[in-house]
Amino acid sequence: MFFIKLDMFFTDPINYTGGEHVVREYLLAEHTLTTMWNWLRGADGTKRMDALRMWVKHSYKRPARPGPETKETQKILDERARLPIMNIPAHMVGKWGYELRGKGDKRLIRPDELVLRESVRRKMDLQKQWLRMIRWGFVGLDLETLPEVKAEDCVLNLMKRKRTQAQAKIDAEEIMKSQQEDRDMADDSDDEDPLHDLEMLAEQMESERA
Repeated sequence: MFFIKLDMFFTDPINYTGGEHVVREYLLAEHTLTTMWNWLRGADGTKRMDALRMWVKHSYKRPARPGPETKETQKILDERARLPIMNIPAHMVGKWGYELRGKGDKRLIRPDELVLRESVRRKMDLQKQWLRMIRWGFVGLDLETLPEVKAEDCVLNLMKRKRTQAQAKIDAEEIMKSQQEDRDMADDSDDEDPLHDLEMLAEQMESERA
């Protein structure tokens, strides 16, 4: 479901405002999920240069050399081939998702591909659930449209949840502190001299008799 929602986020299949499914493939082929997180929250990927740089990392292929070459031309082309493109090292251009950080010849399997292969191996028939996954979050079980949730409300709920967790932590610390004080007072009472208590009791009884 996550991969389907990711495609829907970048392509908007209902109103179709454009987008490419390869964005999901590129993001899942990154070395970490930090790039995806930055794209989803708008910290990165909001400019065309970010998308172009992503394409250079994963799909750009250097043009074939014209031949035959002289020694001078070959030297110039070799120097150009070692130059980075958009701050991407030469050996990583077009091979960002390959093994050994671009030095290998085989492309690494993406997480979405692993999930599909495992679902086929387990005979889960996920293709029968695609429509349900697409509707999830938009239409309820009764096929009625769900109310729209604003991003601001989500942020406020997260902040409220954090405050609640912080308050619960403070309450727990106060309870532990009070319990520790009770134990300390009990220990102090146990440490008192019992003979002293008997003497005080005897003096009280004598004063009452008098």
